[in-house]
Amino acid sequence: MSKYLLCAALLTLSAGVSAAAPAGHAEIMPKAASSTLLDVLAVPEGLVAVGARGHVLVSQDGKHWAQKPVPTRAMLNRVIALADGRLLAVGHDGVILLSPDQGKHWTLQHQAISDQRPNTLYDAAFVTTLHGYAIGAFGLMLVTEDGGKSWQPVENPLTLSGLHLNAIANLGEGGLMVSGERGLLGVSRDGGLTWKLSVPAYAGSYFGVLPTSANSAVVFGQRGRIYAIDDVNRLQAGDPAGFDPLITPSPDDIQALKLGFRRLIPARENSFFGGTLLPDGRIALVGADAAVVLINPARSNVSVVQHVGSATYSRAVRQGKQLLVVGMHGISSVTLPEIAP
Repeated sequence: MSKYLLCAALLTLSAGVSAAAPAGHAEIMPKAASSTLLDVLAVPEGLVAVGARGHVLVSQDGKHWAQKPVPTRAMLNRVIALADGRLLAVGHDGVILLSPDQGKHWTLQHQAISDQRPNTLYDAAFVTTLHGYAIGAFGLMLVTEDGGKSWQPVENPLTLSGLHLNAIANLGEGGLMVSGERGLLGVSRDGGLTWKLSVPAYAGSYFGVLPTSANSAVVFGQRGRIYAIDDVNRLQAGDPAGFDPLITPSPDDIQALKLGFRRLIPARENSFFGGTLLPDGRIALVGADAAVVLINPARSNVSVVQHVGSATYSRAVRQGKQLLVVGMHGISSVTLPEIAP
């Protein structure tokens, strides 16, 4: 399943009477907190969640949520915090929004509506306060040099692949990592100027990447695939665009290890769409069928916290001893065992 199809599948919206909104602005809806939400972010003043129809919600306690006016009705896939305290959200139709005040107010910085193919943005990451990237469907990548005020398309091996770019993460020290479909994984050590594409360890899609240090990360995605990359410098250069999973089988776990990927095996093959790094070094991942797992990359341990229900969870953030999750049915929480406050 591609990230584009995932977003389409998650677009099951709650009914409710909406307040009037200016053309091109998100409607204020009383049940927005129960509608499809795709990301949630912890900020100094509380929490910010984004999702379908341009919905942006803020909360101080994770229990009471207020929807904020936003100048778009496009689905918002991701919200991140910038080093200077501003928030940036990306979504469908090439939409990029900036907020100067923890999500209370937003301005539209970029939009690209096309009838040819979807200009969908899935994620964004910044190397410095001014220099950052937004990535998306069919190899779409935009770059900014002015802190997100203006954006331009960029061409590199990732964009030329034509594959969906699903996630991007800042490794620190000028490092970036991008994961996508068909086992695509790209690493840059110079702030995105040049990229090394790795030999795929898996023929399916990666939906997320979580750095664990400047040289290591965990990637996860379709059908329960989770890999720990202990040293990104060990990844072998390859061309995911030339890898045909219908002809060439995925490497087995031993072969993947030789390529630099150490597989972590969950109890069930649920697709994982989001996760968060916990204070004790473990990682919580969430995904299809209300799956929530805890992984310890150092010990190759994966334990199931929850696997009940038909809901799809897309993102998560820790709040005390709770994991706040968002997805098809809005916002909910899961109790995590043995989590230090």
